[in-house]
Amino acid sequence: MNEWGLDGFRIGSNGPYWSLSYEVAYYILFGLVFYLAHWWRWPLVALVAILFGPAVLALSPAWLMGSALYWLLKKTKTESMWVSCVIFLFPLFIYVLCQYEDLPSILLQNTRKGFGRDLVSDYLRFSDQFIWNFLLGILITMHFFGAAQLSRWLDTHQKISMPAFEKVIRWFAKGSFSIYLVHYPLMQVLNVILPGYSSAGSKEFWHGAALLGLTLLLCLVFAQGTERQLPRLKRLFTT
Repeated sequence: MNEWGLDGFRIGSNGPYWSLSYEVAYYILFGLVFYLAHWWRWPLVALVAILFGPAVLALSPAWLMGSALYWLLKKTKTESMWVSCVIFLFPLFIYVLCQYEDLPSILLQNTRKGFGRDLVSDYLRFSDQFIWNFLLGILITMHFFGAAQLSRWLDTHQKISMPAFEKVIRWFAKGSFSIYLVHYPLMQVLNVILPGYSSAGSKEFWHGAALLGLTLLLCLVFAQGTERQLPRLKRLFTT
């Protein structure tokens, strides 16, 4: 609950944990809106929305795009290969163009001008780039939609089956939450102990490459003893 309300604060040194506070709020809001049938659903939604605060609500559209994408994929038919490729690649081109034009910084500056620098910094905190995050969410949703449609087309028309490749993807996917949990503290430690460290900020290529590679490797080792044991643990507690 540390990012709820108007006075968010950071707990401990693992900065990326800020997003857990947002996710819990979104699960609660989603459940109230879509699964509560009583007449007092909307007053309750309004009440918890006030409790969560403007920072959490500012990024909620980007989160809802994932649910919208899931619904859209269930309702739509397979597009042609070329249409799917365009939908898949177009967001990547737009993203690179936005970064080249420094659009995120421009939008942030305009947000601070429009709402006030102090208000944006004090009350929005991690949501200060909510306009850019909204646009980024649209691009990612389009990209995922194109990828899913392209996969459907290949499965339908080309009968392409790559079980080994699928196993590799699923193996990495089962370590994604572990990467989220421990990557930041691992990076902080490895950044100091690896050769080439400089308090002013190292620019050596091999230091950065080793930092990235070892961090990912250790996260996956961590996942092997935790996240990937979930099926076994479920069987243990349900038998």
